[in-house]
Amino acid sequence: MSSPQMSTTATPGEGDDMVRQVGIKIWVDGSPWIGNIALSFPYLDTAATRTIGVTPGSCGHANYTAEQLTEIVGAYFPLGWPMACHVQGDAGVDTILDVYEEALRQHPRDDHRLRLEHVGAIRDEQLGDGLSPRGNAASPARRSAPFRPSPEGAALARH
Repeated sequence: MSSPQMSTTATPGEGDDMVRQVGIKIWVDGSPWIGNIALSFPYLDTAATRTIGVTPGSCGHANYTAEQLTEIVGAYFPLGWPMACHVQGDAGVDTILDVYEEALRQHPRDDHRLRLEHVGAIRDEQLGDGLSPRGNAASPARRSAPFRPSPEGAALARH
């Protein structure tokens, strides 16, 4: 387990058949259903968004700054830990991709297992070729995020 000092005596995969620590998970932002995802565009002003308390014109917010995310990733990634990042909003995706790219520049490895989870409001240019974010073959984040289709994004687009 990690400590508030962002350190651990565990190693990736340590544990037994019942409990094994296999990675570090961080939350860039929250949930589209409560209005706290980091977006580059405002939430739609609808009865649904007003019901959940989203202020008209709000673009939500991130849980961490880019500097804080860099510190968290920088504490664990060089030690070999896979990273999984909950991120819903497109602005949050930009932030964590920047952090991941810098981590890979400083500590390159092929099997890095840097992941994005959920990505409900990702933009086309962040998907690149649809297999990875920022589809540029030279980008160190090219293999960083196995995606799953997101019904949340489609639902948000309809409302």
